Amino acid sequence: MRTFTALAVICVSAFVATAQEEKTVAVTAYGKPAAEVIPGFCEQAGLELELRGVELEDFDVSCFMVANELSPRKGAELLAFSTGVPVRVDGSKLVLGSASGGVVKGYDVSVLAGAYVEYVNNYGAPKSEPEDGAEPAEDQTAAEHLADVVAYFLEHPYRAEISPSVVGDRVLLTLPTEDHARVRELLDLLMQEHGGESSALKSEREVRRKLGQAKFSGEFTGTPVSSVVLGICREAGLSVALGAELASTEADRHIDFVVKDEVSAAEALERFFRQLESDDVFIVLDSVAGAAAVEIRDFHVWSGYRVFDVSDLLRKLSASYQRQRTAAGKDGGFQGDLRQAGGNEVVVDAIYDQLIQQGVEAHIKAFGTRIVVGGGTEAVDAATIILEEMGWEPPKE
Repeated sequence: MRTFTALAVICVSAFVATAQEEKTVAVTAYGKPAAEVIPGFCEQAGLELELRGVELEDFDVSCFMVANELSPRKGAELLAFSTGVPVRVDGSKLVLGSASGGVVKGYDVSVLAGAYVEYVNNYGAPKSEPEDGAEPAEDQTAAEHLADVVAYFLEHPYRAEISPSVVGDRVLLTLPTEDHARVRELLDLLMQEHGGESSALKSEREVRRKLGQAKFSGEFTGTPVSSVVLGICREAGLSVALGAELASTEADRHIDFVVKDEVSAAEALERFFRQLESDDVFIVLDSVAGAAAVEIRDFHVWSGYRVFDVSDLLRKLSASYQRQRTAAGKDGGFQGDLRQAGGNEVVVDAIYDQLIQQGVEAHIKAFGTRIVVGGGTEAVDAATIILEEMGWEPPKE
Protein backbone atom coordinates (compact mmCIF):
# COMPACT_ATOMS: atom_id res chain seq x y z
CA MET A 1 0.00 0.00 0.00
CA ARG A 2 1.30 3.44 -0.93
CA THR A 3 1.08 6.52 1.25
CA PHE A 4 0.02 9.82 -0.30
CA THR A 5 0.51 13.24 1.22
CA ALA A 6 -0.98 16.53 0.14
CA LEU A 7 2.20 17.43 -1.74
CA ALA A 8 2.55 14.07 -3.43
CA VAL A 9 -0.32 14.61 -5.81
CA ILE A 10 -0.03 18.34 -6.37
CA CYS A 11 0.77 18.95 -10.01
CA VAL A 12 2.53 21.97 -11.37
CA SER A 13 0.39 23.69 -13.99
CA ALA A 14 1.69 22.71 -17.39
CA PHE A 15 0.69 22.79 -21.00
CA VAL A 16 1.93 20.19 -23.43
CA ALA A 17 1.14 20.38 -27.12
CA THR A 18 1.14 17.11 -29.01
CA ALA A 19 2.23 17.16 -32.64
CA GLN A 20 -0.20 14.90 -34.45
CA GLU A 21 -2.07 15.11 -37.67
CA GLU A 22 -5.01 16.49 -35.66
CA LYS A 23 -3.91 18.99 -33.03
CA THR A 24 -4.58 17.92 -29.46
CA VAL A 25 -4.21 19.64 -26.12
CA ALA A 26 -3.18 18.45 -22.67
CA VAL A 27 -3.80 20.49 -19.54
CA THR A 28 -2.75 19.86 -15.96
CA ALA A 29 -4.01 22.57 -13.62
CA TYR A 30 -4.12 22.15 -9.88
CA GLY A 31 -5.97 25.15 -8.49
CA LYS A 32 -4.60 27.56 -11.10
CA PRO A 33 -6.78 30.56 -11.91
CA ALA A 34 -8.73 30.16 -15.13
CA ALA A 35 -7.27 33.50 -16.22
CA GLU A 36 -3.91 31.69 -16.49
CA VAL A 37 -5.15 28.33 -17.73
CA ILE A 38 -7.22 29.58 -20.66
CA PRO A 39 -4.53 31.63 -22.47
CA GLY A 40 -2.17 28.66 -22.26
CA PHE A 41 -4.87 26.42 -23.67
CA CYS A 42 -5.36 28.83 -26.58
CA GLU A 43 -1.64 28.94 -27.29
CA GLN A 44 -1.19 25.21 -27.65
CA ALA A 45 -4.46 24.77 -29.54
CA GLY A 46 -3.57 27.59 -31.94
CA LEU A 47 -6.78 29.48 -31.12
CA GLU A 48 -7.47 33.17 -30.71
CA LEU A 49 -9.24 34.07 -27.45
CA GLU A 50 -12.49 36.00 -27.84
CA LEU A 51 -14.16 37.41 -24.70
CA ARG A 52 -17.91 37.98 -24.69
CA GLY A 53 -19.33 39.74 -21.65
CA VAL A 54 -16.40 38.86 -19.35
CA GLU A 55 -13.00 40.28 -18.51
CA LEU A 56 -10.18 37.77 -18.32
CA GLU A 57 -8.41 39.54 -15.42
CA ASP A 58 -11.55 39.17 -13.30
CA PHE A 59 -11.85 35.52 -14.17
CA ASP A 60 -10.32 34.18 -10.95
CA VAL A 61 -12.14 30.84 -10.61
CA SER A 62 -9.68 28.02 -9.91
CA CYS A 63 -9.36 25.05 -12.26
CA PHE A 64 -8.75 21.52 -11.09
CA MET A 65 -8.26 19.28 -14.09
CA VAL A 66 -5.84 16.79 -15.56
CA ALA A 67 -6.60 16.40 -19.24
CA ASN A 68 -4.81 13.89 -21.39
CA GLU A 69 -4.69 14.43 -25.14
CA LEU A 70 -8.03 15.92 -26.16
CA SER A 71 -9.24 17.70 -29.25
CA PRO A 72 -9.56 21.47 -28.74
CA ARG A 73 -13.36 21.14 -28.80
CA LYS A 74 -13.38 18.48 -26.09
CA GLY A 75 -10.84 20.47 -24.11
CA ALA A 76 -13.09 23.52 -24.29
CA GLU A 77 -16.02 21.43 -23.09
CA LEU A 78 -14.00 20.29 -20.08
CA LEU A 79 -12.91 23.87 -19.37
CA ALA A 80 -16.57 24.95 -19.34
CA PHE A 81 -17.36 22.25 -16.79
CA SER A 82 -14.34 23.18 -14.68
CA THR A 83 -14.94 26.95 -14.72
CA GLY A 84 -18.74 27.12 -14.80
CA VAL A 85 -18.62 29.57 -17.71
CA PRO A 86 -19.48 28.87 -21.37
CA VAL A 87 -16.33 28.00 -23.32
CA ARG A 88 -16.42 26.77 -26.90
CA VAL A 89 -14.39 26.59 -30.08
CA ASP A 90 -15.76 28.65 -32.96
CA GLY A 91 -13.57 28.21 -36.03
CA SER A 92 -10.15 29.62 -35.14
CA LYS A 93 -11.38 31.19 -31.88
CA LEU A 94 -11.95 30.08 -28.33
CA VAL A 95 -15.08 31.94 -27.27
CA LEU A 96 -15.36 32.62 -23.55
CA GLY A 97 -18.37 33.99 -21.71
CA SER A 98 -21.26 33.61 -24.17
CA ALA A 99 -22.87 30.54 -25.66
CA SER A 100 -24.97 32.40 -28.21
CA GLY A 101 -24.46 32.41 -31.96
CA GLY A 102 -23.88 29.71 -34.52
CA VAL A 103 -25.59 28.74 -37.74
CA VAL A 104 -29.25 28.06 -38.45
CA LYS A 105 -30.36 24.59 -39.53
CA GLY A 106 -33.80 23.27 -40.33
CA TYR A 107 -34.64 19.70 -39.33
CA ASP A 108 -37.27 17.78 -41.28
CA VAL A 109 -39.22 15.92 -38.58
CA SER A 110 -42.11 14.74 -40.75
CA VAL A 111 -41.48 11.03 -40.05
CA LEU A 112 -41.33 11.54 -36.28
CA ALA A 113 -44.38 13.81 -36.44
CA GLY A 114 -46.30 11.15 -38.35
CA ALA A 115 -45.41 8.51 -35.76
CA TYR A 116 -46.59 10.85 -32.99
CA VAL A 117 -49.93 11.44 -34.71
CA GLU A 118 -50.40 7.67 -35.02
CA TYR A 119 -49.68 7.27 -31.30
CA VAL A 120 -52.20 9.99 -30.33
CA ASN A 121 -54.90 8.46 -32.50
CA ASN A 122 -54.31 5.02 -30.94
CA TYR A 123 -53.56 5.78 -27.30
CA GLY A 124 -53.74 9.51 -26.66
CA ALA A 125 -55.50 10.49 -23.42
CA PRO A 126 -58.75 12.47 -23.71
CA LYS A 127 -58.25 16.22 -23.68
CA SER A 128 -58.88 17.57 -20.19
CA GLU A 129 -61.30 20.40 -19.61
CA PRO A 130 -59.79 23.63 -18.24
CA GLU A 131 -60.50 24.57 -14.64
CA ASP A 132 -63.19 27.16 -13.98
CA GLY A 133 -62.12 30.51 -15.39
CA ALA A 134 -58.94 29.15 -16.96
CA GLU A 135 -58.12 29.52 -20.63
CA PRO A 136 -57.99 26.24 -22.53
CA ALA A 137 -54.49 25.11 -23.47
CA GLU A 138 -53.53 25.82 -27.05
CA ASP A 139 -53.22 22.85 -29.37
CA GLN A 140 -49.68 21.89 -30.36
CA THR A 141 -48.63 20.14 -33.52
CA ALA A 142 -46.57 16.97 -33.34
CA ALA A 143 -43.49 18.95 -34.43
CA GLU A 144 -44.07 21.44 -31.59
CA HIS A 145 -44.27 18.62 -29.06
CA LEU A 146 -41.01 17.27 -30.46
CA ALA A 147 -39.33 20.68 -30.22
CA ASP A 148 -40.26 20.76 -26.51
CA VAL A 149 -38.54 17.40 -25.97
CA VAL A 150 -35.40 18.60 -27.77
CA ALA A 151 -35.25 21.80 -25.71
CA TYR A 152 -35.87 19.92 -22.44
CA PHE A 153 -33.08 17.38 -22.88
CA LEU A 154 -30.45 19.52 -24.59
CA GLU A 155 -30.75 22.77 -22.60
CA HIS A 156 -27.49 23.30 -20.71
CA PRO A 157 -26.14 26.26 -18.71
CA TYR A 158 -22.74 26.19 -20.45
CA ARG A 159 -24.10 25.77 -23.98
CA ALA A 160 -26.14 27.79 -26.44
CA GLU A 161 -29.78 28.34 -25.60
CA ILE A 162 -32.10 25.86 -27.31
CA SER A 163 -34.79 28.12 -28.79
CA PRO A 164 -36.56 26.29 -31.64
CA SER A 165 -38.91 27.75 -34.21
CA VAL A 166 -41.42 25.31 -35.66
CA VAL A 167 -42.77 25.82 -39.17
CA GLY A 168 -44.97 23.00 -40.39
CA ASP A 169 -42.95 19.83 -39.88
CA ARG A 170 -39.58 21.54 -39.75
CA VAL A 171 -37.75 22.59 -36.58
CA LEU A 172 -35.30 25.50 -36.95
CA LEU A 173 -32.43 26.09 -34.53
CA THR A 174 -29.49 28.51 -34.47
CA LEU A 175 -26.63 26.77 -32.69
CA PRO A 176 -22.86 26.16 -32.81
CA THR A 177 -21.75 23.10 -34.78
CA GLU A 178 -21.27 20.84 -31.75
CA ASP A 179 -24.76 21.63 -30.46
CA HIS A 180 -26.32 20.85 -33.83
CA ALA A 181 -24.61 17.46 -33.51
CA ARG A 182 -26.39 16.93 -30.18
CA VAL A 183 -29.75 17.78 -31.78
CA ARG A 184 -29.09 15.39 -34.65
CA GLU A 185 -28.14 12.63 -32.24
CA LEU A 186 -31.37 12.94 -30.25
CA LEU A 187 -33.51 12.99 -33.39
CA ASP A 188 -31.65 9.97 -34.79
CA LEU A 189 -32.19 8.01 -31.56
CA LEU A 190 -35.90 8.87 -31.61
CA MET A 191 -35.99 7.58 -35.20
CA GLN A 192 -34.15 4.32 -34.56
CA GLU A 193 -36.30 1.22 -34.28
CA HIS A 194 -35.21 0.44 -30.73
CA GLY A 195 -34.01 3.86 -29.57
CA GLY A 196 -30.62 3.73 -27.87
CA GLU A 197 -28.12 5.51 -25.65
CA SER A 198 -26.64 8.96 -26.23
CA SER A 199 -22.90 9.34 -26.74
CA ALA A 200 -22.71 11.16 -23.38
CA LEU A 201 -24.21 8.15 -21.60
CA LYS A 202 -21.86 5.78 -23.41
CA SER A 203 -18.96 8.01 -22.38
CA GLU A 204 -20.01 7.79 -18.74
CA ARG A 205 -20.22 4.00 -19.01
CA GLU A 206 -16.68 3.91 -20.42
CA VAL A 207 -15.36 6.06 -17.57
CA ARG A 208 -17.03 3.77 -15.03
CA ARG A 209 -15.68 0.70 -16.84
CA LYS A 210 -12.11 1.98 -16.64
CA LEU A 211 -12.52 2.86 -12.98
CA GLY A 212 -13.96 -0.59 -12.35
CA GLN A 213 -10.98 -2.30 -13.98
CA ALA A 214 -8.26 -0.22 -12.30
CA LYS A 215 -6.97 -1.33 -8.90
CA PHE A 216 -6.36 1.01 -5.97
CA SER A 217 -5.11 0.99 -2.41
CA GLY A 218 -3.52 3.83 -0.52
CA GLU A 219 -3.57 6.30 2.31
CA PHE A 220 -4.24 10.02 2.03
CA THR A 221 -3.26 12.01 5.10
CA GLY A 222 -4.31 15.64 5.50
CA THR A 223 -4.98 15.74 1.77
CA PRO A 224 -7.27 18.13 -0.13
CA VAL A 225 -10.45 16.62 -1.51
CA SER A 226 -9.27 17.54 -5.01
CA SER A 227 -6.06 15.54 -4.56
CA VAL A 228 -7.93 12.45 -3.41
CA VAL A 229 -10.23 12.54 -6.45
CA LEU A 230 -7.37 13.17 -8.88
CA GLY A 231 -5.20 10.52 -7.22
CA ILE A 232 -7.84 7.79 -7.52
CA CYS A 233 -8.92 8.64 -11.07
CA ARG A 234 -5.37 8.78 -12.41
CA GLU A 235 -4.99 5.09 -11.48
CA ALA A 236 -7.48 4.40 -14.28
CA GLY A 237 -5.55 6.54 -16.76
CA LEU A 238 -8.45 8.97 -17.08
CA SER A 239 -8.60 12.65 -17.72
CA VAL A 240 -10.44 14.19 -14.78
CA ALA A 241 -11.94 17.53 -13.82
CA LEU A 242 -13.66 18.98 -10.79
CA GLY A 243 -16.81 20.98 -11.41
CA ALA A 244 -16.86 24.69 -10.66
CA GLU A 245 -18.96 24.40 -7.48
CA LEU A 246 -16.89 21.57 -6.03
CA ALA A 247 -13.69 23.46 -6.86
CA SER A 248 -14.87 26.63 -5.14
CA THR A 249 -16.33 25.05 -1.98
CA GLU A 250 -14.64 21.73 -1.17
CA ALA A 251 -11.47 21.32 -3.25
CA ASP A 252 -9.14 22.62 -0.52
CA ARG A 253 -10.81 20.82 2.37
CA HIS A 254 -8.16 18.57 3.91
CA ILE A 255 -9.16 15.05 4.80
CA ASP A 256 -7.79 11.65 5.78
CA PHE A 257 -8.85 8.73 3.60
CA VAL A 258 -7.52 5.18 3.82
CA VAL A 259 -8.05 2.16 1.57
CA LYS A 260 -6.07 -0.71 3.10
CA ASP A 261 -7.39 -3.51 0.91
CA GLU A 262 -6.88 -3.42 -2.83
CA VAL A 263 -10.18 -2.51 -4.49
CA SER A 264 -11.23 -1.09 -7.81
CA ALA A 265 -10.79 2.62 -8.34
CA ALA A 266 -14.58 2.79 -8.71
CA GLU A 267 -15.05 1.27 -5.25
CA ALA A 268 -12.42 3.61 -3.78
CA LEU A 269 -14.25 6.64 -5.19
CA GLU A 270 -17.57 5.33 -3.88
CA ARG A 271 -16.09 4.90 -0.40
CA PHE A 272 -14.66 8.41 -0.53
CA PHE A 273 -18.00 9.86 -1.62
CA ARG A 274 -19.74 8.05 1.25
CA GLN A 275 -17.20 9.46 3.70
CA LEU A 276 -17.93 12.98 2.45
CA GLU A 277 -21.66 12.38 2.80
CA SER A 278 -21.17 12.10 6.55
CA ASP A 279 -20.20 15.80 6.38
CA ASP A 280 -23.24 16.57 4.19
CA VAL A 281 -21.12 16.89 1.05
CA PHE A 282 -22.81 14.99 -1.77
CA ILE A 283 -20.70 14.37 -4.88
CA VAL A 284 -21.56 12.64 -8.15
CA LEU A 285 -19.42 11.16 -10.90
CA ASP A 286 -20.23 11.71 -14.56
CA SER A 287 -18.28 12.09 -17.78
CA VAL A 288 -17.59 15.26 -19.78
CA ALA A 289 -15.66 15.06 -23.05
CA GLY A 290 -14.63 11.51 -22.16
CA ALA A 291 -13.11 12.58 -18.83
CA ALA A 292 -14.20 11.71 -15.32
CA ALA A 293 -16.22 14.72 -14.16
CA VAL A 294 -16.90 15.17 -10.45
CA GLU A 295 -19.27 17.77 -9.05
CA ILE A 296 -21.54 18.64 -6.12
CA ARG A 297 -24.77 16.74 -6.78
CA ASP A 298 -27.15 19.72 -6.62
CA PHE A 299 -25.07 21.67 -9.16
CA HIS A 300 -24.42 18.93 -11.68
CA VAL A 301 -26.18 18.89 -15.06
CA TRP A 302 -26.57 15.38 -16.42
CA SER A 303 -26.27 15.14 -20.20
CA GLY A 304 -26.50 11.37 -20.73
CA TYR A 305 -29.85 9.83 -21.68
CA ARG A 306 -31.46 6.81 -23.29
CA VAL A 307 -34.38 6.61 -25.71
CA PHE A 308 -36.67 3.61 -25.06
CA ASP A 309 -39.09 2.25 -27.66
CA VAL A 310 -42.22 1.27 -25.70
CA SER A 311 -44.55 0.53 -28.63
CA ASP A 312 -44.80 -3.17 -27.77
CA LEU A 313 -45.32 -2.33 -24.10
CA LEU A 314 -48.17 0.04 -24.97
CA ARG A 315 -49.85 -2.73 -27.00
CA LYS A 316 -49.54 -5.06 -24.00
CA LEU A 317 -50.94 -2.43 -21.66
CA SER A 318 -53.81 -1.67 -24.01
CA ALA A 319 -54.74 -5.36 -24.02
CA SER A 320 -54.42 -5.59 -20.23
CA TYR A 321 -56.81 -2.68 -19.69
CA GLN A 322 -59.26 -4.25 -22.13
CA ARG A 323 -59.13 -7.53 -20.20
CA GLN A 324 -60.06 -5.69 -17.02
CA ARG A 325 -63.19 -4.05 -18.44
CA THR A 326 -66.35 -5.15 -16.69
CA ALA A 327 -70.04 -4.94 -17.44
CA ALA A 328 -71.36 -1.38 -17.21
CA GLY A 329 -72.91 -0.12 -13.99
CA LYS A 330 -71.21 -2.62 -11.66
CA ASP A 331 -69.90 -1.51 -8.27
CA GLY A 332 -66.12 -1.84 -8.29
CA GLY A 333 -66.16 -2.24 -12.05
CA PHE A 334 -63.95 -0.66 -14.69
CA GLN A 335 -65.04 0.79 -18.01
CA GLY A 336 -61.83 2.52 -19.08
CA ASP A 337 -58.90 1.71 -21.36
CA LEU A 338 -55.29 2.75 -21.84
CA ARG A 339 -56.42 5.97 -23.44
CA GLN A 340 -58.55 6.87 -20.39
CA ALA A 341 -55.69 5.87 -18.06
CA GLY A 342 -53.38 8.42 -19.71
CA GLY A 343 -51.65 6.69 -22.62
CA ASN A 344 -47.86 6.82 -22.36
CA GLU A 345 -48.13 8.84 -19.13
CA VAL A 346 -49.03 5.57 -17.40
CA VAL A 347 -45.48 4.41 -18.13
CA VAL A 348 -43.83 7.75 -17.30
CA ASP A 349 -45.67 8.11 -13.99
CA ALA A 350 -44.74 4.58 -12.91
CA ILE A 351 -41.05 5.17 -13.69
CA TYR A 352 -41.07 8.44 -11.74
CA ASP A 353 -42.86 6.93 -8.75
CA GLN A 354 -40.53 3.95 -8.47
CA LEU A 355 -37.37 6.02 -8.97
CA ILE A 356 -38.45 8.39 -6.20
CA GLN A 357 -38.86 5.45 -3.84
CA GLN A 358 -35.31 4.40 -4.71
CA GLY A 359 -33.95 7.91 -4.16
CA VAL A 360 -32.92 8.23 -7.80
CA GLU A 361 -33.39 11.50 -9.68
CA ALA A 362 -34.15 11.45 -13.39
CA HIS A 363 -35.47 13.55 -16.26
CA ILE A 364 -38.21 11.81 -18.22
CA LYS A 365 -40.21 12.83 -21.27
CA ALA A 366 -42.53 10.87 -23.51
CA PHE A 367 -42.91 11.46 -27.23
CA GLY A 368 -45.44 9.05 -28.62
CA THR A 369 -44.10 5.51 -28.32
CA ARG A 370 -40.68 6.76 -27.23
CA ILE A 371 -39.68 7.43 -23.61
CA VAL A 372 -36.52 9.47 -23.00
CA VAL A 373 -34.82 9.02 -19.62
CA GLY A 374 -31.91 11.25 -18.58
CA GLY A 375 -29.85 11.53 -15.43
CA GLY A 376 -26.80 9.39 -16.07
CA THR A 377 -26.25 5.65 -15.88
CA GLU A 378 -27.79 5.26 -12.42
CA ALA A 379 -31.11 6.75 -13.52
CA VAL A 380 -31.16 4.99 -16.90
CA ASP A 381 -30.27 1.58 -15.47
CA ALA A 382 -32.85 1.90 -12.69
CA ALA A 383 -35.49 2.97 -15.22
CA THR A 384 -34.60 -0.01 -17.43
CA ILE A 385 -35.29 -2.44 -14.58
CA ILE A 386 -38.60 -0.71 -13.82
CA LEU A 387 -39.65 -0.94 -17.47
CA GLU A 388 -38.77 -4.63 -17.55
CA GLU A 389 -40.94 -5.18 -14.48
CA MET A 390 -43.82 -3.54 -16.38
CA GLY A 391 -43.43 -6.05 -19.21
CA TRP A 392 -41.09 -4.12 -21.51
CA GLU A 393 -38.63 -6.36 -23.29
CA PRO A 394 -35.15 -5.09 -24.23
CA PRO A 395 -34.26 -5.33 -27.92
CA LYS A 396 -32.54 -8.54 -28.92
CA GLU A 397 -28.88 -8.10 -29.80
